[in-house]
Amino acid sequence: MFILDLDDKSPTPLYRQIIDRVRRLIESGTLRVGERLPSTRRLAEQLGLHRSTVSTAYQELWSLGYIEMRPGSRPCVRARESPGRRFQPD
Repeated sequence: MFILDLDDKSPTPLYRQIIDRVRRLIESGTLRVGERLPSTRRLAEQLGLHRSTVSTAYQELWSLGYIEMRPGSRPCVRARESPGRRFQPD
């Protein structure tokens, strides 16, 4: 089960809270590579938010390289390169 605690009284926008919490779950290893996240529709229903709020958060997580998104399928955690293992040309 995928549970996020959001604070609607916080000055931090809800989409940003989603991003921060999902990043933390991925970085801590709670969410593992290949693990599927709820669809935008499902997570929006669970959190009582508009789907566009979740979609905005997922788009940002995708652009940061945390999740993989493909049309028609649920997002999943993407394998990330560790900072010390970047490609270095000869």
